[in-house]
Amino acid sequence: MYETKVVRCAQCDRKYYENFDRDILFYVYDCWHVFCMPCINKYIDTEFVDKGGNLKCLQPGCSTIMMEDQLKGIMGNQRFETLQNKAIRKMCNLIDCCKCKL
Repeated sequence: MYETKVVRCAQCDRKYYENFDRDILFYVYDCWHVFCMPCINKYIDTEFVDKGGNLKCLQPGCSTIMMEDQLKGIMGNQRFETLQNKAIRKMCNLIDCCKCKL
């Protein structure tokens, strides 16, 4: 008989079926805590720039830093580079030019 493992997002506690919901589940490399894509994307959107691109696992007490290639895999290269540039500009206290939008 084929068994399906039930996993829960460590952030929102929603229940997912590991074999059927693979495209919605996100496992952090090294610690293997599991989160759903809506939670991980919300975390990226709200924290990436403020944390300088150094995002830790969302699991309370876990200090695992999410790897750059894993973040790029979620976000795509263009979004990653855009947010990374915003983070660098923020760390360097650079502001955008209101005339040329650079």
